[in-house]
Amino acid sequence: MLKTENTEGCNKLIRRFLPCINQSYQSNESFDITENVKKYFEIAYLYTNLDSDKSLEYIRKGLNSGVIRHGWRKDGIVDHFLLDALSIMWNKYYFELQELQGFTKKYFQMVLAINQITDENYRCSAIKKIIEILLENDFELAKDMMKAVVSNNLHINELILQYCMALVKVGEPVDEIVSWFDYFDIVNHNEESISMKLQILLMIYKSDWYDKKEKESIRDKIRYYADEGWISTPVQWDEDLFQFYLNFCQNENIDAHLRNMTKEYEAEKNSEKNKFCKKIAKCKTKKYLQKLCDELMDYHNHIIIQSGDDWDMIVDKVYEIDGNADKILAYMEACKYPHDVYYTSNSSYFYMPLGRIIEKEGLTTKVWNHLKKNGGYGDFISIIRAYDYINNKKMCKRLFTRFFQYCEFLVYDESYYEQNTE
Repeated sequence: MLKTENTEGCNKLIRRFLPCINQSYQSNESFDITENVKKYFEIAYLYTNLDSDKSLEYIRKGLNSGVIRHGWRKDGIVDHFLLDALSIMWNKYYFELQELQGFTKKYFQMVLAINQITDENYRCSAIKKIIEILLENDFELAKDMMKAVVSNNLHINELILQYCMALVKVGEPVDEIVSWFDYFDIVNHNEESISMKLQILLMIYKSDWYDKKEKESIRDKIRYYADEGWISTPVQWDEDLFQFYLNFCQNENIDAHLRNMTKEYEAEKNSEKNKFCKKIAKCKTKKYLQKLCDELMDYHNHIIIQSGDDWDMIVDKVYEIDGNADKILAYMEACKYPHDVYYTSNSSYFYMPLGRIIEKEGLTTKVWNHLKKNGGYGDFISIIRAYDYINNKKMCKRLFTRFFQYCEFLVYDESYYEQNTE
């Protein structure tokens, strides 16, 4: 109330009591992020006309604490969507190698920054995917980044297993591989750690990269971990590797104590999808086309279109009969696409028909209006996927660069840009 008066006397009173207010706010930080953000902006308001530097400092604190809430608020813009976009750039090599390396290193630093300003260490799955991308495309950078990952305590058991398996595949020295065993979390996940160590040892023993002497030492370790008592629950191994374990136990004349949880692979069923696509392919009239589109929009029918060829056929048929893509766009809008890519089972595949529509008629006013109206949380990655689907390298690069800059804006405060200006 005093601040709204904006008089010299009121400002003197505020200046006198600000240190006490500031201390009170800091000593009573709430578990509720929103409440803390509100306090930061209130202090920033009180400092206006009194200390502009302090006011800006608390504005930045409010932005840093409030804009990005990964984990807490299930905000996956950087954790998932930007990482998915980065994966597309690597898969298609839309940029030169050095540029891709630069984006990846910057992304890793972005994750570290998010850990500092939000709920910390809930981004290990994102780190695992970064390493997975690099293991497929830039092995040396993957090795360098793994050192940074463990130094920042961002590793999880699945990541260590993934990395060690990759080392085995390229024949890295046994001592180098086994040295990573120290990073398994045996305190909180002992049985899982033993199971993963045993998988790695079996892979080494199975590999042709290693000689008899190396395998002899590994053989003893396998016998040690395969002994009864280490693992009591069923494991989830690759079928081939588990069979190799069974053969090893038979050859060594030891009991096979482990049980494997086999994954159930459903036959390519989706009979409803197959029936629907056959009916669409034979469709000749607008009335029947509308009936089929209504069937597709009814989630009770469980029609899930995952194939690009099927979507292309559907889009082409709609154009053939209607002369436009209005029915497809209406379906997307009903599913809140591209704002939400998880609203229905088909939502995560909508980038395919969107790409086909753009390929056929370009980014028309109608399509652009749809994107503007329905864009939001997932629009950047959705549009990047659409242009990638039709192999439009130029637009993918432009969109990714803009998306990356947008995420940097969300993550970093003003000081970051001051340090990085030449």
